[in-house]
Amino acid sequence: MEEEDERDEQEKEINEQEEEEKGRRRRRRRWKEMMLLMMRRRRYKEEEEDMEEEEERKEEEEKEEEESTGRKRRRRWRRRKRWRRKRGDEREEGGVGGGGEGAEKGDGGGGEPGGGEGGEEGGGRKGGGGEGGEMMRKRRMKRRDEEEEEMEEEKEEETEE
Repeated sequence: MEEEDERDEQEKEINEQEEEEKGRRRRRRRWKEMMLLMMRRRRYKEEEEDMEEEEERKEEEEKEEEESTGRKRRRRWRRRKRWRRKRGDEREEGGVGGGGEGAEKGDGGGGEPGGGEGGEEGGGRKGGGGEGGEMMRKRRMKRRDEEEEEMEEEKEEETEE
């Protein structure tokens, strides 16, 4: 009987120890899971903040880029304006898309004959490409003819006097 009682007690103790160990393991597992969850949440939160910062930085860069291109465009426009003023032909006869539309479409130097359409067709400054060159040539010829006619008329007037 005593042996059975001792065995029963030992089994009880062993069972209690096993239960305690199971409880410890369970608590430890729950604690680890909680820690992992917290770490995951923290990581997600940090990643989200990083992504937001990255987006803000990109937006800032885009904004700066837009501002700088605007400044460049304005600077270019001012330079062209000064250059035209020096030449004395401030947008007198801009080509198609030249005069009114200005720097964006086919400025082609605006006042320069034939410039405008050259801008669209890949030309610009000197009427450079596609129809621009052709238009410029036509206008140049027209202008020469007009100047020659004026010269002839002046000569005739002088001879008449």
